[in-house]
Amino acid sequence: MALGAGISVLSLQSCSSTLVVNSTLESNKVRVAKSNFTTEVNSILVRVKELEFDVLVVKIESDYCAIYLQCSHESNPLNYTSGKIVCNSHGSQFDLEGYPTVGPADKRLRRFVIE
Repeated sequence: MALGAGISVLSLQSCSSTLVVNSTLESNKVRVAKSNFTTEVNSILVRVKELEFDVLVVKIESDYCAIYLQCSHESNPLNYTSGKIVCNSHGSQFDLEGYPTVGPADKRLRRFVIE
């Protein structure tokens, strides 16, 4: 996961104090630098110009999971809070692998490969 061309780390942070970085999308791969993750930071939001919604990247032990924050129920934006991915529009909730845990959503969220 090398920091590549076209990626810049922003000093901005969202309301939930999650680091926000810009990246690019190539063949379902999002490029994110491992150096963004520390003992205090295990999740970041990735902004990709080609995508309408952010991508949440979470480090769980030595694995990374990248989930598109668009609800699989009716395509509404999702929020990441308290370790859960939540749709404020209809109440759906998802685990950190993108599987629905509370409906009405019944499909897994789109995921990306981390590079």
